[in-house]
Amino acid sequence: MSSLISVVMPCLNAGRYLQEAVDSVLGQQLPAPWQLELLLVDDGSRDPLTLELIDKARSDPRVRVLVNDKPGGVSRARNQAISAAQGTLIAFHDADDKWQAGHLATHIRLLQDDSVAFSATDYDYIDAEGQTIATDCLWSNRRKGPKLREKLGEGSSAIFSKPTELFITMCPAWICALVVRRDALGGSRPFNEDLALAEDLELWIRLALNHNFAFGRATTAQYRKVGTSLTNSAGPSRLDMATAKMYEGLAARPEFAAYVPLIRHTANTHHLSAAYGLKLLGKRLQSFACIANAVRSLPMDRRAYRQLLTLPLPTRQSATATAATPT
Repeated sequence: MSSLISVVMPCLNAGRYLQEAVDSVLGQQLPAPWQLELLLVDDGSRDPLTLELIDKARSDPRVRVLVNDKPGGVSRARNQAISAAQGTLIAFHDADDKWQAGHLATHIRLLQDDSVAFSATDYDYIDAEGQTIATDCLWSNRRKGPKLREKLGEGSSAIFSKPTELFITMCPAWICALVVRRDALGGSRPFNEDLALAEDLELWIRLALNHNFAFGRATTAQYRKVGTSLTNSAGPSRLDMATAKMYEGLAARPEFAAYVPLIRHTANTHHLSAAYGLKLLGKRLQSFACIANAVRSLPMDRRAYRQLLTLPLPTRQSATATAATPT
């Protein structure tokens, strides 16, 4: 296999953190004979600092800059970079996150087993200033941690054989701490560009259907929690609604026929999580709509009816306001 790893970095007006992100890629300590290339996609940036830093990055021969005249979305930007990539391994790095110096070397070791198509390591949360908020976010997660600890035992890594159910129910990976073999991605546009959110999870689930996955215990990346990032700015209810929509799309794909009950159950978890969040915000009608989606998806899911019973009854004032709202 070729000893080149391609790093995909979409960028849209990310000037504040871009230099730190680029440095964390170019500062990777790779085992011989491995080398890297950074595909930096300027997705229509207008911020002067961002443009200045992109121009600066061009001076490094390992960096290739792809420029879009206007924003096309993160999935399109990643697909664009993957299509241009020359490496046999593809890594992902957002313009506001960070890697430790041994991140890629860890993944190269995890992917030495030819049966493994993609790998993940753990990560920390940091704030806007780079201060650590939480550590070992997968290992310490109350749902994901026990499953990972059971598989790894006392070891530092483990291989999961075609872990479709695992990725459907509790994805043990974050995109910027994941590396995938280029040939496992299939075509040049592996990310679903119709999805505004949860597009990465959808791809990992499709990969898990036919490929083995390796998880490494090491914490090698830092996820910056800032309000301007796409996931954080969406808000939890919107993210849940988008994730539920993604699962509904998977349930319609013939290759997932054997997993439809599990997929719909997981979709409903997100429908109902969105409903709960909207209820807390006082958005009763929107909450009801999410519960209705859950009932349509899986009519016998008792969780939907229990949550319906918790919705407050409309007041006379809110009913009058609803009736007066034009359609």
